[in-house]
Amino acid sequence: MQARLRFVWRTVWISIALFAFVACAWIGWRWLVYREQEKVLAALTAQGANAWAEGGASSLLGIPLSCRPTGVQFDGGEPDLALAARLRNLWYLGFRDVTLPDDALSRVGEMSGVIWLSLDRVKMTDNAWQHVGRLENLQDLCVAQLPLTESAIACLSRLPRLSGVHITRCNLSDGTLRQLGALERLWELQLTGCEIAADGLRHLKPLRNLHVLDLRSCNLNDADLAVLAEFPSLHVLHLGQNPVSDSGLRHLPHIRGLTVLDLSGTLITDHGIQILEPMRSLDTLIVSRTFLSEGAIEELRAARPNLRIDSGDTNRY
Repeated sequence: MQARLRFVWRTVWISIALFAFVACAWIGWRWLVYREQEKVLAALTAQGANAWAEGGASSLLGIPLSCRPTGVQFDGGEPDLALAARLRNLWYLGFRDVTLPDDALSRVGEMSGVIWLSLDRVKMTDNAWQHVGRLENLQDLCVAQLPLTESAIACLSRLPRLSGVHITRCNLSDGTLRQLGALERLWELQLTGCEIAADGLRHLKPLRNLHVLDLRSCNLNDADLAVLAEFPSLHVLHLGQNPVSDSGLRHLPHIRGLTVLDLSGTLITDHGIQILEPMRSLDTLIVSRTFLSEGAIEELRAARPNLRIDSGDTNRY
């Protein structure tokens, strides 16, 4: 009996010792990984990149046990992608005013954890977009001032989690817009500063899941707004800095679920209030830098007390 009891106690102590050894080894490994990541962030910063880590790492007795989510923004120069690839939990990757050859984008395509990619004034080939299409966890893509072709956008169709595309001041052909319309999982689409007409907007009609559409500074006119009535799932619509007037507003009540409407910098006047007031789904209206008078805005506030109206500090008159 005593021999059996000694065997049981020996087994328990061996198990405890083994568990303690494994736990210490794991904690030590996590600490080394954490320290390595901090060194990589410091090295990237020393090279001129904007590298950061978010939040605080979980810890045990002051010993870090996890790596914080990280982001890197390369502005000019030659990005050190080999160094950036050593980061764990890299969720944001941005480039501005850089040249990215195909082999560099190939390394980007291997960073499977990236969920936000920003390309601003980047020089890259059409073939390089094939590597962007390998970022299987990518959720948001920001593109500014670079050529976008049909083949480039077609590569995005392979991204199963892509929900937001933000395009600023790019030339978009009908073919490019048609490819954008094929990204049926899109929840948000921004086309700021991209000149688009009604024919181009029609290519976006297949986006049945689209909730947010940003068309600021797209040179849209009153007739172009008629197409927007065919976007039934829209909740947020930005039409700021477009030459649209009261006449174009008559198409907007057909968007039944619209909650946020941005008309800043447009040509609307007091007559447009009669069209906007019956839109009961609206909870936010932005009308800064328009031709609306303060009196008309106050009347709308009185008729719709729950409607948040952002009229800015001053109107055009």
